[in-house]
Amino acid sequence: MACKRKEEQQSLTEQQPAPKKPRLVFTDLQRRTLQAIFKETKRPSKEMQVTIARQLGLEPSTVGNFFMNARRRSMDKWKDDNEGGSKMCGLPPGGTVVHMSQMAQMGNQTNAMVGHCLGEDDL
Repeated sequence: MACKRKEEQQSLTEQQPAPKKPRLVFTDLQRRTLQAIFKETKRPSKEMQVTIARQLGLEPSTVGNFFMNARRRSMDKWKDDNEGGSKMCGLPPGGTVVHMSQMAQMGNQTNAMVGHCLGEDDL
């Protein structure tokens, strides 16, 4: 039995993995449409994603990934813009300014502060 199992393992390792799927490059129309929708809606519903995918000839998972990546890139850009402290969110006088590394330690107070800076709809 042990030899047969070893042979099975060897035959599995000798098989080549499936070739990677080629990277999808959006057409200009697809990219512009997705970006325009993202400006209006950061988190479209699954139904909306399916509709967008159908109209643009894409897979729903591709559309979902676009929005996930766009939100990540948007947050990265926001963080880069604010690292030097040159841009403030407009907290009321006496408001507390907190470094991003401290936010995880602050719990619910963080949610209130972020909600104040971004507006409740953006959360």
